[in-house]
Amino acid sequence: MADPHADFSNVKITVVDDADTARRVAPRCGQMLYDLIDNTFVRNMGVGVLARLHEFGALDDLGILVVAESGGKVVGVGFASYDTQKLYRTLLRKRFWMLLPAVAKSLLNPKSIKHLLRTSGYAKHEFMQGLPDAEFFYLIIDDEFQGKGVADGIVGAVACQFLDRGIEVVKFLSGGDKARAHRFAEARGATLISEVNLYAERTSRVYTFDLTPFKEQQRAAAE
Repeated sequence: MADPHADFSNVKITVVDDADTARRVAPRCGQMLYDLIDNTFVRNMGVGVLARLHEFGALDDLGILVVAESGGKVVGVGFASYDTQKLYRTLLRKRFWMLLPAVAKSLLNPKSIKHLLRTSGYAKHEFMQGLPDAEFFYLIIDDEFQGKGVADGIVGAVACQFLDRGIEVVKFLSGGDKARAHRFAEARGATLISEVNLYAERTSRVYTFDLTPFKEQQRAAAE
């Protein structure tokens, strides 16, 4: 499924699964997410906490972190989980202290409180019922590397990780205003399940994504 015309001569795709690499790439991953997202609670965490959460997710057995690097700089990141609810529970049990400053800030702002409750509880929301436990959280690509096959490279690497666990269908959410992301996903076979008001001020789209077309890439990677 990767773009056959993609030029990866200057881009390296890595599944992050060791502590040294996780520690090295996490700050840039945290910054990329902070720059993109408009969720008040998540932004209250700050870049440092978001970096540590990426490091945690990369090394936890329930998380998947894939990065694209060019010239030693992270230019793309994909983050996913084999089971969202279990990953959240593990995070709260092992790393809740990291979230305390963001929780404290959120308590001072009604909008932040709503985002806190929605963000922490969305995996149990009624619109998630019947959907796969596995989830692709997000894909972020630097502007200058968009349209060059880097996104496909990351998606393919994440898909292979899921397939290695026997997971063939995953879910993901996308902000209703992310038209380019919707076109990218739908062009690669994602199925729109519903549109929901996860946050009152905007609509989110809920998709499922069949990973079976990536099985050939998975077999090639295993050889």
